[in-house]
Amino acid sequence: MLSKSNKGALAETRVAMLLASSGIWSVFPNFLPNGAVDLILMHNHRGHLLKCQVKSAHDAGGAATAGNPKHLRQGRNDVLAIVTPDNILFKVKNRRIQRLFPGSILARTPKKRHKGSHGRATD
Repeated sequence: MLSKSNKGALAETRVAMLLASSGIWSVFPNFLPNGAVDLILMHNHRGHLLKCQVKSAHDAGGAATAGNPKHLRQGRNDVLAIVTPDNILFKVKNRRIQRLFPGSILARTPKKRHKGSHGRATD
């Protein structure tokens, strides 16, 4: 059985290989073991630099948890790659980035809380 860190490293390698093999992306890993960013992606034709966080999930049900948009906000990442045994799903933070990742999902931004008349936060 793989350790948690080995599962994460394997997931990062899968994402890097998928993107690099497309010929569209150059992929640079973060060599810090606990960094907020896992991969730096450079679009070979447009020169865009993006920060990518990779999360692994053991099945599609776990992908919903791993795909929490908070993982994009941590480290101010642009792309969240969710890796399951069968698939790699990309969530992105805005439509400009979504155009660079066909088939990706636009991550929802957190709801803004408004203050009520008594200074309490309401939804």
